[in-house]
Amino acid sequence: DAGPYLRRQLGIPTPHPINLYALPDPLPGTKPRATLPVLIKLAIYGSAQGMLTLQQICGAIRERFRFFWEQFHLEADDILDRSIRHVLSLKTIYKKIPRSDQDPGQGCYWALDVDAEIKYGLYKRERKRR
Repeated sequence: DAGPYLRRQLGIPTPHPINLYALPDPLPGTKPRATLPVLIKLAIYGSAQGMLTLQQICGAIRERFRFFWEQFHLEADDILDRSIRHVLSLKTIYKKIPRSDQDPGQGCYWALDVDAEIKYGLYKRERKRR
């Protein structure tokens, strides 16, 4: 379970649930103080199944923080998607889970793999060499 790890890492007190609403509201029109990897971790952990697709992660972040809806809805919608996809592919804590045959839709699910980050001490994935 990633709960205790996230509580320690992010300083979330015990009575508060671990999700995007654990973060304080930013001033209107300003970006939240948390980094994008933190927002992604909270979105995934706070979901009902503990895993989300890229589009569901983007939707949860846009729903919680108006800044992302205003900034990235008016410009190209895929700016936030590309940024999140980059973070997901870069960090070892995010684990890709393929869809089952009975689950229609596009893209894989993403879940948190705290063991990879804690046990192996790997923060970033190793680069693929040619």
